Amino acid sequence: MKITSITPQKKRQGRSSVFIDGEFAFGLDNCDLDKLAIFEGMEITQEKIDNILNEKVFFDAREAALRYLSYKPRTMRELETKLAQIGYQGAVIAKVINLMVKYGYIDDKQYTNDYINSRIRMGNYGLYRIKNELRKKGVDIEIIENGINSLENGYDEVLAIMGVLKQKKFDAKNIDGRELKRYTDMLARRGFSYASIRKGVNGFLEGICDE
Repeated sequence: MKITSITPQKKRQGRSSVFIDGEFAFGLDNCDLDKLAIFEGMEITQEKIDNILNEKVFFDAREAALRYLSYKPRTMRELETKLAQIGYQGAVIAKVINLMVKYGYIDDKQYTNDYINSRIRMGNYGLYRIKNELRKKGVDIEIIENGINSLENGYDEVLAIMGVLKQKKFDAKNIDGRELKRYTDMLARRGFSYASIRKGVNGFLEGICDE
């Protein structure tokens, strides 16, 4: 096998991509290229490639993961995507992910429960939107459903809707059809079910929540 090219990475200064037999193999800091005496045209063995991947590349990927996770909690999919965007390959990413899971840096179940509870405390989002946001973050649907089911009895969407309407100074006495539609559309965008929206709005219209 031969290193056919070494090209600077556009998004990461001081780092280059190494291609072996025309295929991307790994990325390294330029200083590491010098230390390892890696250059275009050199013959390289599979053993040396494996050593680089298992030591230097894995170490760099692990450090990148820890930096990414230091800002705020992430899902497994988010970390996978970030590492892929940086330029790490599947085997290295999988090894880093396993390490992060093993030591509790990533826990999709805990992340989901915390995320749901945070949105519930805010009171501004419905269950549909919460589920959709978690799906976009790559959380397994079973984990999401378990998280939702664990709090359904303790979360009343109708009361949450009434809270939003109060914040928005919903005037039940002087509202017309056009304005009513604007409010219901807003609540739908926040992920509340139409059945809950109808009950919450009717609560105001019937004077249940008059101040």
